[in-house]
Amino acid sequence: MLQKGLDVAWTRNRVIANNIANAETPNFKASKVEFESILKSELGGGGSMAMRKSSDKHMNSGGGVGSSIEPSVIQNQTTSMRTDGNNVDIENEMTELAKNNLLYQTLVQKASKEMAKARYIISEGRG
Repeated sequence: MLQKGLDVAWTRNRVIANNIANAETPNFKASKVEFESILKSELGGGGSMAMRKSSDKHMNSGGGVGSSIEPSVIQNQTTSMRTDGNNVDIENEMTELAKNNLLYQTLVQKASKEMAKARYIISEGRG
């Protein structure tokens, strides 16, 4: 799930950067990444989240809950911030970018700690 979180944050960063880059493009419509709501509906809906093995010789995926769920990029067609049809709210985009960067940094730190634990275990505690 940690890897999925990093992937989603990376995708969200690309989408927000694209919105910011096109803030002055006539008729450009801002997009956003939907993931958390999809994950919540899957978890709440009792959907099967685990990968299935086609053979007993296969290793477990280790992907965990939510690893098969993909983020969705949604374009906002309903609002328009300006008369030229562009609906990018630059202040909102900058706020979302800052929030997303904090999330990404937190996930990277968590991944780093997980890797350090794995190295410690592999080295049998010798270093």
